[in-house]
Amino acid sequence: MTGSLTESSVEGSADLETPIHGPKGNGTMVVSGKKQDGTWNLTDLTLQQNGLDMELLPAVSSSNCQ
Repeated sequence: MTGSLTESSVEGSADLETPIHGPKGNGTMVVSGKKQDGTWNLTDLTLQQNGLDMELLPAVSSSNCQ
């Protein structure tokens, strides 16, 4: 996993990339989030596979994954 994470008790930010592997191939999961008032919220969740980006926020059906 690569990226950055900063956090205090009430605020923070995270930008992370994780390699993933499965029966349909390899890719990278990109996750970004913000922490405000002590609560984390995802701002980006993207699957990068075969040169394509598939945004998973808002949620999409897993049948769209290759």
